[in-house]
Amino acid sequence: MNYLYYLINEDTNKKFIGKSSLPKWALKIILFELLDDGEHYNKLLQKDWKKNTFKLIFDDVDNVGEECDKIINNENLLNPKNGYNVYADLRNNRGRFKKNDVFSDDLCLLFCWHKNIQYLVRTLGLERNTISNRLANFELFENDYFARNIARYDDYNYTSMRLLYLEDICLTANQIMDKMMHKYNVSGMLRVTPRKISSFYSVQHIPSTKDKKQGCLVFCPKNEQSDKND
Repeated sequence: MNYLYYLINEDTNKKFIGKSSLPKWALKIILFELLDDGEHYNKLLQKDWKKNTFKLIFDDVDNVGEECDKIINNENLLNPKNGYNVYADLRNNRGRFKKNDVFSDDLCLLFCWHKNIQYLVRTLGLERNTISNRLANFELFENDYFARNIARYDDYNYTSMRLLYLEDICLTANQIMDKMMHKYNVSGMLRVTPRKISSFYSVQHIPSTKDKKQGCLVFCPKNEQSDKND
């Protein structure tokens, strides 16, 4: 039976929401082992895991997929100031790639935890070719797949913000764009520009310094307390 699960940061109240059909005991073991070993695919969540205290909550609901998307959108969990989610329900309805239901959070967690296709065949009850082809198509065999390719998905602006938080240093919009182009393999066809990043940051109240570098404002991943002091 499918269900929702929440990993909630008890220090900041930021949360990660996902859906799963794995036994709850198995999900807990996999999640905690990946995070303790520093190998979870969600790098923003991984960054805070050892600094803060988290609690895991399960929620049995009807229409799990719709409810998951609804919560992510309503609570703005794609925004790294509010949550850890990468893109809504690990699905991409508008981008270049179209994934079907077999490419799920369960599949990603299981592959990160146990890099053995045959194990996934037994666990998920799917054909070996179905799983291996799906993983191969999305290059999940390479390390840090999600961290490197996140910009291909729902919200490219949040991707640039996530990069700022992950880098944990002050950067100009131009530098953020360069890092997205290089590290995240963002195509110029996505029409993401430093000006759009700067405009988005101003709306999101991401602090910028008074000094300019290379003709651009310098943005810093400060916490809320720092924002109040600016």
